[in-house]
Amino acid sequence: MNDAARDIILVTGMSGAGKTTTMSIFEDMGYLIIDNLPSQLLVQFNELWTQEKDLPHRRIVIGVRLFEFPAFAKSIELNGINPRIVFLNCSDDELRRRYKYNRRTHPLIITNQAQTIDEAIEKEREIFGEYEAAAQITIDTTFTNKSDLIDIYEDQLNFKFYLSTRIVFQSFGYRYGLPLDADYVFDVRFLDNPYYDEDLRLLTGKDHKVRDYVLNDEKTGPFMERLIALLDDVLKESLNMDRGVINIAIGCTGGQHRSVVLANYLAAHYSSTDKALMGQNPEQKPNVGSYHRDIDKNQRDVVDRHQRKIEKIRD
Repeated sequence: MNDAARDIILVTGMSGAGKTTTMSIFEDMGYLIIDNLPSQLLVQFNELWTQEKDLPHRRIVIGVRLFEFPAFAKSIELNGINPRIVFLNCSDDELRRRYKYNRRTHPLIITNQAQTIDEAIEKEREIFGEYEAAAQITIDTTFTNKSDLIDIYEDQLNFKFYLSTRIVFQSFGYRYGLPLDADYVFDVRFLDNPYYDEDLRLLTGKDHKVRDYVLNDEKTGPFMERLIALLDDVLKESLNMDRGVINIAIGCTGGQHRSVVLANYLAAHYSSTDKALMGQNPEQKPNVGSYHRDIDKNQRDVVDRHQRKIEKIRD
């Protein structure tokens, strides 16, 4: 793997100073998050990461508890690993308040290296003072929230924060209710229903015959043209708002035919269209996919009704 493609960030500091929040920021951007990786595994991890060419993750954040950082520092120095190191600091009073408020137990107390929160903070403070010089940046989180941290990281680490967005085109059947997680809902029951074609009734929108039937409907083309024009604007502005998931639901009667065809059509369209799906950040190309909530459910219902109809005719 080319070093230029690699980005490894190591986050440590006073326990309670915001390591979990920091890692969630990078996770939202699509970084692989590894928390509390034992120092003994760092060498093997680095060898795997540098030797394998097809690893999907080239941007990684490793969270390290401060009392384990000395061992990491030795591994980093001896094995040529070159991470960007972030140290998180916080006032002692604020650390006490956070532990009391969150009802968490300090890791040094859990590992029997300290008996009280004050003793734990004091021991970590000694390590912090000794190794702080190894950090590229040190951030005092005493008076910061998550939004403040994002601003600091953008400035200090020279990147633009963005969410790794997932766009889902979901088909559903109105007879099974609206999807409660949908951001936008479009009703396509006005299109001709393949259910009334005996040759298509038991098929689904994944079958070519059904797809051709729906897309060749004279009402489909004008509707999709207007819908895509609307979605171009909706998706562009949604990406600039740092939306994590955008769920666009397409509904027909049973969620088996029409909605499936159009959900797949839109997913394919936006998977191959760069312009409409780019936010302000050049790396912000979202993942696009389709999901068919009721396709199997409705097909089983249709098959059952069809079977009962045949049995009734036989009787």
